[in-house]
Amino acid sequence: MKRDFCFYLVMFLVFVFGSDCFAQEQRKIKLTSQTLVVLRTTQHIDAEQFKVGTTVPLDVAVDVKVDDEILIAAGAPVMAVVDNAETEGMIGMGGEISVAIQSTTAVDGTVVALTGNLRAKGESEVGGTVAVGLILCPLALLNTGEPGIISGGSQMRAFTIGEYKILPRR
Repeated sequence: MKRDFCFYLVMFLVFVFGSDCFAQEQRKIKLTSQTLVVLRTTQHIDAEQFKVGTTVPLDVAVDVKVDDEILIAAGAPVMAVVDNAETEGMIGMGGEISVAIQSTTAVDGTVVALTGNLRAKGESEVGGTVAVGLILCPLALLNTGEPGIISGGSQMRAFTIGEYKILPRR
């Protein structure tokens, strides 16, 4: 009798609490690998201000939806890091900056790995600077090129790495 009672109690608990776990799992939606995520810069990014290894503020520009369910909301913060930063140089050399996109957060708190890169290269003035420097004035060789700048509000593409099961926002 005692054994039967324990058996029925365990079955009841599994039914009551286990069914909710199964129902929640069924509501999760699969975010597949290589899903497009549109990002935007939240401020002006240049090599003077951001050095290699510096975290860059980005956010998701457009909701990422699967089956009309939002899995990654617009405005979600994005983790990105400067992986190359060169200021403009002498003799008209242009600057350059490159940002590697790493991850964002889904609506249920799942961290979603991303891949992508944003790069800007300043205009080089080497040819004109050397010509003017050799013909007219050697001081022209002190001229610098344009800095590499990523404007605030610039949009870029990133893609998800791996598959995720995400509980969509209601």
